Amino acid sequence: MISRGTTFTLTNWAINSTGKSVAFSYECSRFGPFTEEVSFPFEARALQPTEEMSRLLDLLHIALGVSYYKAAAAEKIELPVSTPAAIEMARLLYTEGLAEFFVRAGLDYPVATTFRTKSKNYKTAKSHAPEPSDIECLIAFGGGKDSYVAKAISDQAGYKAALCSVTLSPRVETILQGTAPEPLIFLHRKLDPKIRTLDPAKAFNGHIPITAINSLMLVIFAKMMGIRQVVFANER
Repeated sequence: MISRGTTFTLTNWAINSTGKSVAFSYECSRFGPFTEEVSFPFEARALQPTEEMSRLLDLLHIALGVSYYKAAAAEKIELPVSTPAAIEMARLLYTEGLAEFFVRAGLDYPVATTFRTKSKNYKTAKSHAPEPSDIECLIAFGGGKDSYVAKAISDQAGYKAALCSVTLSPRVETILQGTAPEPLIFLHRKLDPKIRTLDPAKAFNGHIPITAINSLMLVIFAKMMGIRQVVFANER
């Protein structure tokens, strides 16, 4: 039986020089550092580190971290944010959001996990809203029938919508595009390759709350592009 790790820390994130991708970094007391890169389409407007965007990136930092946290399921999580809403989102994602993972891994549930936070200074520059896009809403497209239902409802309501997918590999992009009724917009996650090489005898694995990650990525992309709405069908 693998024991839980000690500490998992969300260290920092950094926007690259083009403004089209962001590197999110973590530190695990058992397996060391991890870094994931999220990238947006070439056509996207550059990310600006305003306070509003920085807070959204903080939330994505929290959500992406579950992919690496689960390797050791540390008993203490250190967050670089202190707003009540962000802390509550983190608590939900890393406890209830990983409930199936904890049970299948044979770990105690409800989870005894503590959260430690520290304050963070944000840029105070005024946010400049991008020019409104001619696209009125982004629809998350995963290839299932709920995606088609969301698109049909949007069309019936008279919205000009675009279909958007979050992917981890070109192969998945090819499959998704083959099922889509129109060209897709792709947002990309590049996992830290170390996560795939961990010894299964020493690391946990299991399901994560992927909808939270994809939702936040679409919201950030919509803010970059001046798109006012994101539509995410979730089976029901």
